Amino acid sequence: MSFFQLSPSIGATIFSIGAIISGLVVYFILRRLLEPYLSDDTQILSSSILVRVGTLYALILALVFAEEFADYIDVKDTITKEAAAIGTVYHSLDKFNSQTTEEIRQTMANYVQTVIKEEWLMLSQKKLSDKAWDQYRNVKIGLLDLDPKDLLQKDLRSEMIRDWEIIAKTRIARVAAATHEVPTFFIVICIIGFFFAMIPYFAFSPKFANIFLLVVHAAFNGLIIYFILIIANPFSLSVAIEPKALETLMNKYLANVL
Repeated sequence: MSFFQLSPSIGATIFSIGAIISGLVVYFILRRLLEPYLSDDTQILSSSILVRVGTLYALILALVFAEEFADYIDVKDTITKEAAAIGTVYHSLDKFNSQTTEEIRQTMANYVQTVIKEEWLMLSQKKLSDKAWDQYRNVKIGLLDLDPKDLLQKDLRSEMIRDWEIIAKTRIARVAAATHEVPTFFIVICIIGFFFAMIPYFAFSPKFANIFLLVVHAAFNGLIIYFILIIANPFSLSVAIEPKALETLMNKYLANVL
């Protein structure tokens, strides 16, 4: 099982414990090897290095976290945009002709139902539903086949076709987000940066307060790295974005035609 499928609390705990163990291993190995070479000013130099390296490392994590979180919010906005486009087309069809467009509206409702109940789980596997694509195409064909009787219906048809094309773009954006992965170089930088941030601690004696500070520092770094990784996978089961906008649309409007 991937750690993306674990609950956030369990995943965060695993990463924190792993970071703590790694930090302690670095500390005790360096302490054992370099303790004979410690001098009176080593702690002063280590404190200075600890601040500088820690600040640089924190900046790197903050920048990556901000970027991944912005992408996470963009995915949520894309879902809202898709729901808005579907709702617009649905009501436009009703305005066009509620009787002759009933079949198209039913197909739209089935599309939304498929996305909510089937495709959303498939996104954790980085896939889109073929059934949903077929339903999308059937709606588009239905819109293209509409026969407008006057200028108003002609304008409505053009607007509906344009709005429905938004759905294809949002679907592509959704699968792109599902297949997105944190760049390998970032993972390498995280690992290397973490160990560099732990190195200066060796100059301090293994007293409870010093070890406690190291543990807190390591655990916090582990937490940040974990949340960056799961936010970068917005459809992972641990922090999966829910199709709330589509569910609201389905329950309030589209369910009536099923």
